Amino acid sequence: MSEEWKVVPGYYPGFLEIVGASFKVSIVTTASDLSFEDFVNRTNDAHIMAASKDMLIALESARSLWGDYLPPGNSNAMKAMRLVDAAIAKAKQL
Repeated sequence: MSEEWKVVPGYYPGFLEIVGASFKVSIVTTASDLSFEDFVNRTNDAHIMAASKDMLIALESARSLWGDYLPPGNSNAMKAMRLVDAAIAKAKQL
């Protein structure tokens, strides 16, 4: 697992930062016009963004390990591989 990106408390209260090797991104998580649901969604999104590189590596590994062997007639496995392919393409903007 990569330790390159992480989520840390921001400089100001109500902020989170996604910190990487070359820059950081600040995210407002609490403000007078944001609901608790907004706080939860923004916090979750920050953690997903920080983990995105690791998730892409995991998807590519799954694709290379299981992509060539799909049991014939297993439509669930085919749907899963299509989702994996779509996620990889989206991450790489293909």
